[in-house]
Amino acid sequence: MGEEHVPRRLAAILSADVVSYTRLMEADEQGTLAQVKVLQRDVLQPEARRHGGRIFKTIGDGALIEFANAVDAVRAAIGTGRSHLLPCAGWPFAIPGISALRGP
Repeated sequence: MGEEHVPRRLAAILSADVVSYTRLMEADEQGTLAQVKVLQRDVLQPEARRHGGRIFKTIGDGALIEFANAVDAVRAAIGTGRSHLLPCAGWPFAIPGISALRGP
């Protein structure tokens, strides 16, 4: 049996979620869901694109964003944290982990 070539690549994955999501949902479910969509559309998506990333999965209040390298992931995380839209929304936003993962 010959060896089959399996394409491989490195990627940096940024994981982001909303702080106190459960508490916010308990207080105002419809408003919280609407605000999460706004944050994903107006903050996360533009920052990801600005740094060459793409959101590949959203999970309730969270998102996983793929980047070609860790530097761009960190820059996007910093940009998201500094977004002028977050204080206006009155929401805390957390970037709990940034990981550089090796592909299969």
